[in-house]
Amino acid sequence: MGADEFESPESLIYGAGEDTTDFQSRYDAFVKSCRCVPVHEIDPQTRENIYKLRITNKIPGRLRYVANNIINNLRHSLDQALNAAAFELGYTKRDSYFPYGKDLDGLNEQIKKQCPRIPDELKEYIRDCKPYIGGNDLLWAICSLPGPRKHRISFNLNVNPPDFELFPLTFTGPGQIGFIGWDSDKQELHYARGGHIEFHGEPHLSVYIEISTSPVLSGQPAAGLLHECLGVVSGVVSGLKAQAALTKSG
Repeated sequence: MGADEFESPESLIYGAGEDTTDFQSRYDAFVKSCRCVPVHEIDPQTRENIYKLRITNKIPGRLRYVANNIINNLRHSLDQALNAAAFELGYTKRDSYFPYGKDLDGLNEQIKKQCPRIPDELKEYIRDCKPYIGGNDLLWAICSLPGPRKHRISFNLNVNPPDFELFPLTFTGPGQIGFIGWDSDKQELHYARGGHIEFHGEPHLSVYIEISTSPVLSGQPAAGLLHECLGVVSGVVSGLKAQAALTKSG
């Protein structure tokens, strides 16, 4: 096995790993720095008090840049590793793309379009990787994010609902307190209406950044997901290398 064939995809994975460490550090620093301010509004219809907490910090653009580098490099490493494996098995053209689909049928269709002439052993390995929704969702997301339209990763700030029993406030009068809603555009938590709020210290919310571009990735902290994506792609590339060696030796 010519180790140099996989040098480029493995280098991309290594670089994505360094970027993931950088992303985690910047992510942690941002989340730690987040501050919220109380917002008091009046419902124009019911005239009730509405209480919200607004996060004033904006997600740094650098995080988006690093995340895009990670996903793009992981996607390219899949393409390059597939071509490297096929080349090891005698395929002379490097014009295949690692396929994915919405389901198994869609994947099989893409195998015919994206890499029709690669060895059958590699096609079967790709099917085993399940790069489709309901199979390996993370692998599907990695493949689909940098797709034909070149979607760029978008972030939203999300919040873990606070435990108001431990929150530094007193709520008096008739009304409602609890997690009423989160507005990601305004970065506001609606937590009470009616009654009266008195804070006894600085309010704090536990927040996280989510990748909003893909429904598969939304609702979870981005830093952890990118680490998982790195592990998924690293495993697929190692598997392609091993499958090529096994097929060649057989």
